[in-house]
Amino acid sequence: MELADGRLGHEADAAVHLDRGVCDRVTAEDRTNESDVAPGVPAPRATAFRSTRSVPSGILRRLASVGSEERAFVTYMDLRNVLIEIHTALDEQGVDHVLIGGLALTAHGAARATIDLAFLADGDRDSDVDALMRSHGYECLHRTENVGNYLSQDRARGRVDFLFVRRFYGRAMLQRAATHAILGQQVRVADAADLIGLKVQASSSDPKRRGRDMVNIERLLSSPGVDLDRVRVYFRLFERESELDALLAGEPKR
Repeated sequence: MELADGRLGHEADAAVHLDRGVCDRVTAEDRTNESDVAPGVPAPRATAFRSTRSVPSGILRRLASVGSEERAFVTYMDLRNVLIEIHTALDEQGVDHVLIGGLALTAHGAARATIDLAFLADGDRDSDVDALMRSHGYECLHRTENVGNYLSQDRARGRVDFLFVRRFYGRAMLQRAATHAILGQQVRVADAADLIGLKVQASSSDPKRRGRDMVNIERLLSSPGVDLDRVRVYFRLFERESELDALLAGEPKR
């Protein structure tokens, strides 16, 4: 099952992983390790802010509570400038896209200590996205009809990932997105229920993610106006509705 396509879209044994700069389509042939990078490609370190001056105060507070290794990630990617550059370029090319992944959580009050740059984009424009990213100096790590992963040799420019959508449920996610101010830039962001659905999908296909993703899901459930009916549909699709009931009842996460 896939939320971006499949029953919601494509073949049932595929899994689209979003988070930590990852939106690879992983099958039995190309699943490699927990970092979910393309086969043979070394996993990049988590992308985050190059300077704490651009980090929202909520994320800074969370950084104060994490270990020194995770806190060190903020010295790497100049996330604000990369967001502006890539978002502006996509807009100029008329590519329909919305922000997903870790940075999107900040729009819904669910900030994480480390965040990544990932977009949901119109699958009919995947070749245009590929040409655009290469023209901006990015190397393609991995590309299929469903995903594109791009990395710059300049650590300040970091990694940018795309999940391409073509069918009803994925295109509906594009349509439902709303504009939010992210790092001073107006960007369309996937809504909270759809971000939850993508996390339910990712943690269903990789149980090692479940603890972390359920924490993020719990935060997203507190977002104002979150569509609980749609959230329930997503949990039901992956036969995990009882976990949603437990979250809503305030029961401890397992």
